[in-house]
Amino acid sequence: MNIDRIITDTALICMFIVFPLAACFCFAKFPRWFQGFRMLAAVLLYSLLSWGFVNGVIFFRYLLDPMTLRGPEGVFALFFGSLYLWFTSLPVFLIAFLIRQAGAFFSKKQNNGAGRKKGH
Repeated sequence: MNIDRIITDTALICMFIVFPLAACFCFAKFPRWFQGFRMLAAVLLYSLLSWGFVNGVIFFRYLLDPMTLRGPEGVFALFFGSLYLWFTSLPVFLIAFLIRQAGAFFSKKQNNGAGRKKGH
């Protein structure tokens, strides 16, 4: 297995699993970080993480083998690198949102059923 493949696979695992799950964990455990103007800071930090990570992986691969850098790949990473992580995170964010909504729905349903008196 060559080093280029290892770098690419590690980057994909981070982009599709690690970073989105870490963001969901922070959103669930530290909701104050995402209130008001702090939400804008969180969005900017997540975009900066995306841009830095995408460009870092591409240029690290280039340092190992200069022939791996293709023109369009580098240009898209420079201009649109901040969007890559958002696109890969959307499915994880959607699943996390649905799980939270289902949990809230079922906890509300259980609370409504527990407060009723028999015979009414």
